[in-house]
Amino acid sequence: MLKRTLVYLLSLLILVTDSATPSNSTGRAEGDSSSYEEQKTRPHGNLSLPAELHFGLTPYLPEDLLRREFEPLMAYLSLSLDIPVHLVISPNYEGLGTQLEKGHVDIASFSPLAYVLEKRRNASLRLLLGQIVGGATSYTTYIIVHSEHGIYQLEHLKGKAFSFVDRNSASGYLFPYAFFLKQGVVPEEFFSQVLFAGNHLKAIQYVIEGKVDAAATYSEALVAARESGVRVGSLRIIKKTGRIPYDAVCARGDLDLDLVHRVSSLLLHLDMSDDQGRRVLGNVLRINGWIEVSDEQYATVRQVLDMIEHHGSSPPSSGIR
Repeated sequence: MLKRTLVYLLSLLILVTDSATPSNSTGRAEGDSSSYEEQKTRPHGNLSLPAELHFGLTPYLPEDLLRREFEPLMAYLSLSLDIPVHLVISPNYEGLGTQLEKGHVDIASFSPLAYVLEKRRNASLRLLLGQIVGGATSYTTYIIVHSEHGIYQLEHLKGKAFSFVDRNSASGYLFPYAFFLKQGVVPEEFFSQVLFAGNHLKAIQYVIEGKVDAAATYSEALVAARESGVRVGSLRIIKKTGRIPYDAVCARGDLDLDLVHRVSSLLLHLDMSDDQGRRVLGNVLRINGWIEVSDEQYATVRQVLDMIEHHGSSPPSSGIR
């Protein structure tokens, strides 16, 4: 707890030099002559705010890495809104939706499949923004193996041990599972053992340590692993499967709409073109910012989910409730 508080205070001290007005990608200052449509979604001081806000994440990477990357963003939001914004990392993918429904989380950054599943059961969920990472709005799944194990093709994995990440992960389960089905492979029958690592770095480490012969992960996870000191040079990518939209930032349906606009505006005005954006946005995860998106952005995720469910395979756990 003390460590998290010190990280928060340090980030806040760094950000305070930029004053309370966030920079934006157009270089305009607050109170300029921009259009009403631009100004109405910008931060303003006339809103009656709650005592605090809670910003939730799915645990797609280890908690310490996620906190290191996202705590500066929480400090930025806290300073700009003039209320504490706390980072909440769900214990599992499914749990984030439950926390939001119970009011324990106000704003949440859902992984793509977690968003689709939560929207299915919670129609009031308000989609705000999509994430940009490494200059892209989508990513892909990698099937990785150890380079010394002589595995080059899918058929070489027959009878081997395989690790997914989580049943609610798009790149760590849904898309690779669909890829296997399209190849005529039922993972539970094809592999000698199927494990769920819980997060992407652990799945990568399972392969490096020889706990499994192959694993599914997402493209940027290898970058994050390398920056975290994991020796990914011993890994080989044997397959890439599909393009997946990046994470969806959402709000509780009953959260004040003006407050939702303020949070959205603050995130939209962050990018890597100025000093503030570079301090707030993490380096390891290569988050560049956010853009406005519609629910249609996640249509491909729904299509793949429908295909798996119609096939009769075990769907993600939070799809059944």
